[in-house]
Amino acid sequence: MYTLTLTYGQRLAIDWVGHRYGHGNDLADILLESEGWDTTDYGELLGWDSRGDITFTLTEPQAWQIAEIRQEGMEGGHSPWTCFDGELVGKMEAFCDSIV
Repeated sequence: MYTLTLTYGQRLAIDWVGHRYGHGNDLADILLESEGWDTTDYGELLGWDSRGDITFTLTEPQAWQIAEIRQEGMEGGHSPWTCFDGELVGKMEAFCDSIV
């Protein structure tokens, strides 16, 4: 199992990226599914929109899905986490690098 803790602001960044890049809605869907939450209307979820930190517990296949999002973002020499601030980029990179 893998864990990823995101602040309220970091979840807002994922929301803002949305459909623009794969690390928006695709990433949110993986995280929501890890908690058994419905992915059809995540903006209305009380947990996702709570002001505190949320620690998501992911299976190995879910963790690899996030690593695939990073890989897809790197194709063509682009940043895999476009529009994320340095702290969130570092957190996502460390998470992906921890997958064995």
